[in-house]
Amino acid sequence: MLLHDADLPTVVVWTAATTGTVALPSLLRIIRWSLAQEDREPLRESRGLLRYGLPRVPASALEPALDLVLPWMAVLSGGGLIGAGYLAIGLALMRPLNPISGALSQVLVPASAAAVARGELHAHAARTRRVAQWALHGGMFATFQMIIWIDVLIRAWLGPGYEAAARPAAIICLSLSPSFLFACLRGLIDGETERAVNTRNLGAAIVVFAVASALLGGLHLGGAVALGLAYLASRIVLGVLTLRYIARAHRIGLLALRPFTALASGALLGVGAVVLRRALAPNHDVVAMIAYVPLAALVFIVSMIATRMEWTQPLRRRLWVTS
Repeated sequence: MLLHDADLPTVVVWTAATTGTVALPSLLRIIRWSLAQEDREPLRESRGLLRYGLPRVPASALEPALDLVLPWMAVLSGGGLIGAGYLAIGLALMRPLNPISGALSQVLVPASAAAVARGELHAHAARTRRVAQWALHGGMFATFQMIIWIDVLIRAWLGPGYEAAARPAAIICLSLSPSFLFACLRGLIDGETERAVNTRNLGAAIVVFAVASALLGGLHLGGAVALGLAYLASRIVLGVLTLRYIARAHRIGLLALRPFTALASGALLGVGAVVLRRALAPNHDVVAMIAYVPLAALVFIVSMIATRMEWTQPLRRRLWVTS
């Protein structure tokens, strides 16, 4: 009950203090291990860590800042608290992908760095191509399904009173594919180069968001929908810049990722969802979504295996061995 009547700054300070206290034993163990190394060169190692880490610090703040500032800007631009809430709903619907991309990034940073250090450039490029292809294809499929079922998700989650949030939230969720692509590839990029590529790309996305928001505001098109479009533009730019980097660094062209095959498959499964929704009564939407989306995901994966997508190679090998 200590913080029951506390204001927000007090809660933030106590939370930071608690977090620091919990992290302190791990920090002391890391320092003790570092000092125990026989061939240590603390100053050189520290300079290397700072040279690598400091340019990446802004990237850790820029991406969440873009999400945090969006509802706030809706309030300032005339969208009000309701418009801000609609945008926050769209951002929340994309949040379940964060654990996937976060875990993948933590695995790929050391794997990428180790492969480059060993000179395994061909294997590293192949891994980058597979991850990019998987993220692009998975993001396309998820985008189609999210947009089609978004009103059902909102109604099941928040109730029928929030159905008006579907349109602004759908605009936000259109950015799912480029956002997922960036989130999955950022670890590979950080692991292979000392240059702060992700920081630069996120900075460009922030600039695009600010310019698009200002232009739409100048045209008196402010509000939740306009800000959603500006957010979508910034995320598309971020995804394009990420693809541009891996294309230059590893000579991976867009056609090598075979996006149009996945786009056609995802679109057909999206059409199937629309047909199903039209055929059933509205009160069966939730049941239809729960039944259809996993089945559509299975069909999508099978179609990608049948078309011999590179990211499905482990699945094909496993199916071949077990069959």
